[in-house]
Amino acid sequence: MPTFLSRTETVSDGTTATFAIDFPFLDRSHVGVFVTGLLANYPTAYTGTVTFNSNSLVTLSPVPEANALVSIRRATPIDDLIDTLTAPSTFSADENNLIYTQLLYLIQEALDAGLDLEDEGILAILEDLRYTYDIPLAGAFLFEDNDIIGPVPVTRPVRLLPGAPGTRAKALVNPLVTHIFDILKNNTVVGEVTVATNGAVTIDVQNAVDFNPAANDAISLRTTTPGDLQNFGMTFRFIRLAGE
Repeated sequence: MPTFLSRTETVSDGTTATFAIDFPFLDRSHVGVFVTGLLANYPTAYTGTVTFNSNSLVTLSPVPEANALVSIRRATPIDDLIDTLTAPSTFSADENNLIYTQLLYLIQEALDAGLDLEDEGILAILEDLRYTYDIPLAGAFLFEDNDIIGPVPVTRPVRLLPGAPGTRAKALVNPLVTHIFDILKNNTVVGEVTVATNGAVTIDVQNAVDFNPAANDAISLRTTTPGDLQNFGMTFRFIRLAGE
C-alpha cells in the first residue's frame, strides 16, 4: 500500500467502527471518507454517519464491510485562499502560516493523487494506449432494422478482442430504447454491441477478430432492433498487432 501524505487507509475487519487519522488538516470539513468494497473496485464516498471523536479519530456508522478498504482523505479547498493578506495592515505569523499551510497541503494532495495513478498502473495504461487504434463509426436518422453504419476500412493490422481491457466503445444514442447492433467484418457477423438506455455499452465478441488492410478489411455495424436512433456515434478501440 502506498505511503500517503494526506490519507489514512485501513482494511476494515467488519467490526471496528473507529478509525485513525494520521495527517493534519485545517478544518474537519476538509476530511472525507471513502470505501472500496466488494461491489466496487474503486473508492466511493462513504454514505453512513461520520463522527469525529477528535482530530485523530473518527467513528463510522454503520461499520464498513469486512475487507473493505477505508480511505480517509484530506481535500483542502483549491479554488480560493483560506485567508488573504491585505496591505497596509500588519501580517500576523498565524495568517502567513495558514496560507502557506494551505499551499503545502494542496501540494501533498496532488502528490497523493499521483500515487493513485502509479498504483493503478498508469505507465502500463500509457504503454497500452501506444498500441491501440481507434475507429469511429457514425450515422444519423436510422429507423429500421438492417441499417448499416460504415463500413470503415482499417489502415493497419489490428485485432478486436473479446472482453479485453484494450477494447473500448462509446456511443451517443436515443436513451429511450436499448439498441443492438451486429458487428460486421466486411459482410460477416463477428460480434454484437448492446447500448443500454443509460448509455452503457456491452461488446460481445466470442473470438479475437483480426482486420488487415492488405485484405481490404473493414468494420461496420448493422442495426438489429427498430427504434428512433439519431445522431449516432461509436468508437471502437482495437489492439494493434505486434510489430505494427
